[in-house]
Parts: sequence; C-alpha cells; structure tokens
Amino acid sequence: MLVAGAILRVHWNDVAEYARSDETVYLISARTLASSWSSYPQLVREYIADPSRQLFPLPSRWGGLVITSAACVIAPCTHRTLAWVETIAGIAAILLTFLAARSLFGDRAGLVAAVLTVTSPIQLAMGRRALEDELFLVAILLALWSSVAIAKARVDSARVVALGVAAFTLAFALKEVFTLYYPAFAAMLIVLRADHRPRVGDFLLFVLPPFVFAAVFWVLSGDVLHLLTLARIQQSMRGNEYIAQFQSGPFYEPLLDLYVLAPLVTAAGLVAGGLALRDRRGRDAIAATIFVALLLASYGLIPKDARYFIPADAGFRMLIGWGLGGIFSLASLRTWAIALGAGLVNALVEIAIFVAVFLRGGVYDPVLANILRALDAIPR
Repeated sequence: MLVAGAILRVHWNDVAEYARSDETVYLISARTLASSWSSYPQLVREYIADPSRQLFPLPSRWGGLVITSAACVIAPCTHRTLAWVETIAGIAAILLTFLAARSLFGDRAGLVAAVLTVTSPIQLAMGRRALEDELFLVAILLALWSSVAIAKARVDSARVVALGVAAFTLAFALKEVFTLYYPAFAAMLIVLRADHRPRVGDFLLFVLPPFVFAAVFWVLSGDVLHLLTLARIQQSMRGNEYIAQFQSGPFYEPLLDLYVLAPLVTAAGLVAGGLALRDRRGRDAIAATIFVALLLASYGLIPKDARYFIPADAGFRMLIGWGLGGIFSLASLRTWAIALGAGLVNALVEIAIFVAVFLRGGVYDPVLANILRALDAIPR
C-alpha cells in the first residue's frame, strides 16, 4: 500500500513548468534563507513594505520556509527540490492516515483509509507541485493522531503531548488558517473524552502552540508585532481580484469541489458519517464525523480552492475505513469481493479524474472553474 502510493507519487512528480506565482515565491524565499539564515527579518520587512508582494504567501509561514530552505542546503535549490519535499510529504501522509485512522477505529479501518489515500486525486496533484499543501496535510494528520492518543490515554504522556504541541505549532507555521480548525479538534477531543474530566495535556495542546509559533517568529524576525501587521495585510487581500473571481463561492462549495474530484469517496464518506450520527455507532465514529463536518464548516470562511480542503478529503477516507472495517470483520467471501471490487472501481475513477484534470488539463490551481473546464463540464 505504502509502496504503491510512493510509486505513483514519484512517477507523477514530473512537472516540467512551474508557476511564476506562489511556487516561484516559495523558491525565491527558500533560496534567500538557504544562502543566509539571518535574512529572514529582511524578507518580512520587504513583504510588509511592498504591496506587490502581498498577493503571495505570508513570510510568517516559517515552518515551510525552514523545511524548504533546509532542503535547498542539501540539494540544488530548484522548483524540483521543493516538489520533492511535497512528494515525500505525500508519501508520509499515506502512513499517517493509516496511523490516525487506526488510532480511532483499529487496524482494518486504518488499512482501508490508507489504501484509499493512494489514489486521492487532490493529494496526487499537490504532491507534484512546489507548494506546501502536502506538508500542511502531514501536520494536520500528526495533530489528529496525537490528539486522539491524548484523548484516549488514561493519563497524560509527556511524549504524546509534546508531539501534539509540535504538530499544532507546525500547522500554524505552515498555514495560519489552522486557527479555524481549532473547533474541529476541540469538538473531537470533547466527544472522545465525554466520560472524563479535562486534563493538563488538553489545555497545553490548545494553548501552547500559538505562543510557540509566535515565539519562533519573534526569534527569527526580531519583532513579534510584525504578526499583527501581516494579519491585517492578509485580511485586506481577501478582496483582491483573483480571489473575487476564482476563489469565491457559497459555503457548500468545498464539498462540491471534493465531490467533483473524488465522487465515490465523498459520497461514501457522507454516508458513513450519516450512519455514525444516526445510529450512534461508537463514540470514535461520531467524533470523526463531527471533526470532518467542522472542517467543512471552517472552509466556508476561506477562499474556495480544492487544495485547501485536503484534510477533509483525508477525513472522508478515514470514515470509509471505519464503515468498511466493520464489514470486513463480519463479511462473507462474497461481501469481501464486492468491497474489493468497489475499491478497484474507485481507484480507476480517481486516477482517471487525476489524469484528466491535472495531467491532460494541466490545472495548477484547482479552483472549481479550472477543474470543471479540464473535465469539459463547462466551456474552455
């Protein structure tokens, strides 16, 4: 399963031409820091002073900058190196999906979720770009895995709490939008811990990361107040022409994006979540369903772009793992065959969509209009 996912991701890490927008901005920043780690304050000041730079990713995302700059120290600093970082992160995401689903539902569910992840179109696509969406997914999955471990542990484990704080901090340092994911993580923890009182580890998990993120930024930039300036700049950019034209839409559009790219998984994930809530089939499944639902709710507050919705895609695959995991434990040979056949059909459908949208269609930014044009669903 992990080998198959790695083969596909390495095989399709073959982008010939990278974008002059975000991908090139990430590359220039990585080159700057790789040549002199003391240049970070200058990066921040130049971003704040130059309105033309403010259309691109914030320099406060020090997590991605540190990782890509480190990659540029040990490899040629090119778009390809940054794309390889994402490819490796995409492979790691398969393993982490297994671990997160297993921590919630058990081995069978973890295996099903990981197998389904192998052919996720949006994950295959972002794993070949010089962006940071797969790195962000890795941070989210680490945060999910550690949160479940903290919730299920009888006593706090310093090691697990430290892992959770580190994962939350990394998520903040990759994309500031992680702030909107807090309700999803908090609700999941509350449901899983319904019969027990909150512990110190719960408090540390949610309170420490923002301060650690800000402290590291302070050390790197020399002025923590720049965070406030960058936050104001980001809010002012929400009305720019590109967002207004291509990344705006109704609150339910994220679900539509996921459905267009992964129709069978999205539909089956919704069914699994509905069954969990209707029949109250286990606290773990209810917690996971609420987690995914609140992720989708948070997406209503951000620009509409399928690459921002990858965590929910992973969540649907975990919910299907829960549903099929229970079937496999009781199933006849015939049911097994049907389930495996359905899995094969889904893999073929998802690979076909990935090829049509991201290979033949050449989609770089997977906003809904670009996806539909690549699928010939609207005029080109």
